[in-house]
Amino acid sequence: MSALSAGQRRLWFLQRLDPADASYNMPVALRIRGRLDEAALEAALTAITLRHDVLRGRYAEDDDGNPVRLVTPAGPALERIETGDPLAAVAERANRPFDLAAGPVARFTLIEVGPDDHVLCLVVHHIAADGWSVDVLLRELDVLYRGGALPPLPITFADHVARGDRSHPGYWAEELRCLPVLDLPGDRPRATGQGGQIFAALPPELVGGLEALARRERGTLFMVLLAAFQVFLARHAAQHDVCVAVPVLGRDRVDTEPLVGYFTGLAMLRTDLGDDPPFTEALRRARGAVVRSFDHGPVPDGVPGGVRFQAMFQYTRTTTERPRLGDLDVEIYDSGLASAKCDLSLDVYQGPTETGLVLTYDKGRFDRATAERFAARFRVLLDDVAAHPHRSCGDLDLFCALDTRPVGSHVETPPPEIDPASPAVACDGVELTYGELGERVARMASGLVARGVRPGDVVGVSLRRNLDLVPVLLAVWRAGAAYLPVDPGLPAARVSTLLSDGGARILVGGAGFVPGIAAVRPGDLSGPFLTEISDNSLPAYVLYTSGSTGLPKGVVIDRQSVSERVSWMRTAYDLQPGDRVAQFSELGFDAHVEEIFPSLEAGATVVMLPNGGRTLPDFLTTSEGARVTVLDLPTSFWHALVEEIDEIAWPPNLRLVILGGDPVAASAVKRWRSRFGDRIRLVNTYGPTEATVIATAADLGAGRPSIGRPVAGTTVAVLDPSGREVPPGVPGELAIGGAGVAWGYLNRPRLTAERFVPAPNGRLYLTGDRARVRADGDLEFLGRLDDQVKIRGVRIEPAEVEAALTAFPSVRSAAVIALDGSLVAYVTGDPDRDGLRAHLRRTLPEHLVPGHIVPLPELPLTRNGKLDRTALPAPGTAGEAYVAPRTDAEELVAQIFGEVLGAPRVGATDDFFALGGHSLLATRVVARIRRAVDLVVPVRTLFASRTVAEFAAAVDEILEEAER
Repeated sequence: MSALSAGQRRLWFLQRLDPADASYNMPVALRIRGRLDEAALEAALTAITLRHDVLRGRYAEDDDGNPVRLVTPAGPALERIETGDPLAAVAERANRPFDLAAGPVARFTLIEVGPDDHVLCLVVHHIAADGWSVDVLLRELDVLYRGGALPPLPITFADHVARGDRSHPGYWAEELRCLPVLDLPGDRPRATGQGGQIFAALPPELVGGLEALARRERGTLFMVLLAAFQVFLARHAAQHDVCVAVPVLGRDRVDTEPLVGYFTGLAMLRTDLGDDPPFTEALRRARGAVVRSFDHGPVPDGVPGGVRFQAMFQYTRTTTERPRLGDLDVEIYDSGLASAKCDLSLDVYQGPTETGLVLTYDKGRFDRATAERFAARFRVLLDDVAAHPHRSCGDLDLFCALDTRPVGSHVETPPPEIDPASPAVACDGVELTYGELGERVARMASGLVARGVRPGDVVGVSLRRNLDLVPVLLAVWRAGAAYLPVDPGLPAARVSTLLSDGGARILVGGAGFVPGIAAVRPGDLSGPFLTEISDNSLPAYVLYTSGSTGLPKGVVIDRQSVSERVSWMRTAYDLQPGDRVAQFSELGFDAHVEEIFPSLEAGATVVMLPNGGRTLPDFLTTSEGARVTVLDLPTSFWHALVEEIDEIAWPPNLRLVILGGDPVAASAVKRWRSRFGDRIRLVNTYGPTEATVIATAADLGAGRPSIGRPVAGTTVAVLDPSGREVPPGVPGELAIGGAGVAWGYLNRPRLTAERFVPAPNGRLYLTGDRARVRADGDLEFLGRLDDQVKIRGVRIEPAEVEAALTAFPSVRSAAVIALDGSLVAYVTGDPDRDGLRAHLRRTLPEHLVPGHIVPLPELPLTRNGKLDRTALPAPGTAGEAYVAPRTDAEELVAQIFGEVLGAPRVGATDDFFALGGHSLLATRVVARIRRAVDLVVPVRTLFASRTVAEFAAAVDEILEEAER
């Protein structure tokens, strides 16, 4: 019985955590052609296993749960099979997991393909060998096969382990402190350990150029390739702080060179590229990280945070191109290894004449096409590094021939002739024809002009839903003005702010509006919408959105943008005179533009919901609701309807549902399709107010929902922090150009200049939204780059709510986040919460009033003194006291947690890992559970059930299953 090295203990634990994982198998397959002496081959393999007892090891645990190595008398026998499909036979053995406790940890198979054609498959678990060991094994196999003799080994692997690990825990604890997860852009979020591989060759001239660069910068090819991989990862993850796991050879004494064994440790090479340095500087930083890691040894177990990594890099230089076995013809054969240790691994092999790379990817995270693009982009990056090493890392080329950019398509159709007698607007059973609409618009417009409204003015509109709402909007346009929606339910202070900031000349609604008396003939509105905004140089409307300065900001949209966007909507949604479109949105949100004006241009009917959008389920039960053919809904509201899909009175002629405001859940689409199939078209749209309602759209089918591609006349680009376009799959800030981009923010020149930036073909609006281009060319929304949040599709700047909170007496500081679809406010000081809530309702619109107000003694801060929003407790957990164990199972678990962790008092809600637990300590917990109650509990149970109460409940459940 002998102890394990630190690296072996880590591998042993990983195998315990997931016994089915084969990612640490090391397969080598050799295609052998010629007259093979099978007896000599078998004798050579037997001699090797007797010579290196690590290959005869069995890796079990002692009574206290600690891993140990037991040596068996004999090694694995040589398996012989005959098959016409050697690839499948090799792949099966390469990907079959080992049972380390039972052994053996190696398997040898000779596959006969023909009389003089064999494949030798050697598979060893990493716990018993490393890359160097494979070379040792193959060299010794050749010598022994030819009848040669080997010198005695100077030491055994156990002797090496007894010397102890050369590592510096303090250095690595500091180096890995606050290490971020490398969030590579994947096709799916979860790794599975199932791997695929992409092989590529690097041409000699490129390798020569990189080696010349290494010499000039006092480095090595390994360092150049490492730095390039770090840049590659940083650019793809859109993160400046990247860490790559690199195997450390660990054979720092001559007497270890002839041994087979696992000497390799891991170094975590971390580099910060936040200042976008030249590549030569990135290379110097990589070189420094390599040198420091050599000085401090591998990362030891037990370092806080553990050895967690998402990317690995390995460079191997060999002196021969292929192995030898006597005078036989031998070449490397595809092992078919289908496992992955992490999300992405890059292995570079440099031989005397050829250099190749192997990109291993986790199939759970990446499609093969994505991995192929990764490999092609890395090659492009290396070409640019060799040619322009002094370029900044962000300027190095990443675009390859496989990359595409999203481009929209659209076929314009002319608007139909509109019958003046057809219904234009319906509300509460009463309809207004297009002819009557024309008359009413003309009267109202004359009244506005008589009261002094002039082209370019802003007119406040404060109306509840009735038959006057649509005519008023058109009348404001006919008078040459822009309308400013003012919700009648807003607090008076908010109304005052909007009207004064917007410079509204008049407030239409209630006692503030006196209609004019002029009339026009019914035929005057041959194209009612287009007629009203014929002067496209004027503003069309001003909409206020939440502001990061503490005040709302007004977005000015011009008439040209509205005209182009509405024409696209009419055509893209195939709106016709027979359609009836429900008017769901409040006037203060720009979705009303999509509901009202394309319908009027198409000669369809706008159906007002007299009691607001929240009453839609009830409205659909009415005779008027049953006639609706088009719904335009916030995504969050649609999600709620889909939850009760069988209880909703869906209109029998409903043909189109338009969504927007929030990401669409694939599960909701699936449920919708299971009910309606393809009968009802489902369109997902995306667009900030600053882009005239929408900028992109996608029909939702069976695939993963996206926000689609740009609508006609609109362009989109995904940019890095320096404004450079990034390749597909790489996250960045979504920028919108072309038709629909707003004039800017009313009375906010500095903010306008920040968000609306010059571009070669006009201006770009920087949305602040994080997105990426998918492999299929569609855009995928990934969240925000700042603190802005959305609640039920409405944009909210936490700073605006925080400003209202700190304006209340005795509130010292405040923070606001979105949690589970609700705003949560955290305040310090000693405010009266009822008084504070009343103050907020007097100051803010209802959607900005937090659902929870949590008092805290202080707000949590990061190392840099900034607010740490991730550390804000969930409502109801702030200030929670110690909870004593409540059951016998909780008592037992709390006692074991305390013993293993050295904690004096462990409560029912305490988290094992938050108290300092790590992977190896977890094995001790399950070992003590086994001894205490004679029950085998998988280690992974503790990772899924981390608190005392959760783990105790899981143990009880396993115990009950065992007793059945």
